[in-house]
Amino acid sequence: MTAFTYFNDSEVKHHRENLSHPLIRELIDELNEQTDGGWFVEERSRYAPQPRWKFWAEPTTRKVYSLYRNTHSVEYQCINFYVDGSDWSINITTSADKIIAYLYGYLGGLARAKSQ
Repeated sequence: MTAFTYFNDSEVKHHRENLSHPLIRELIDELNEQTDGGWFVEERSRYAPQPRWKFWAEPTTRKVYSLYRNTHSVEYQCINFYVDGSDWSINITTSADKIIAYLYGYLGGLARAKSQ
């Protein structure tokens, strides 16, 4: 299922400037150089509560990422990622590992297409 959302230019600029993961930043910059530049990654911190039996443990936060591709003007496609055991078809928030794997795959496909 395809999911779309809307971002204005200042939101896109904010997400591009505040991406703290160095490898994702490097890969997304390379992808934008090789394409029309319509890609960006949104980085968020998600609250992760501890199980009730760990009443002494502090809650933690973890970083999650979403990958977007500009389709037209302010409209962006949300790239969905498969989640094991989920019957929900819209899974746009994921780990850095999945974003990195997707970007390497996309860049590899571009390189192969250019060599043929």
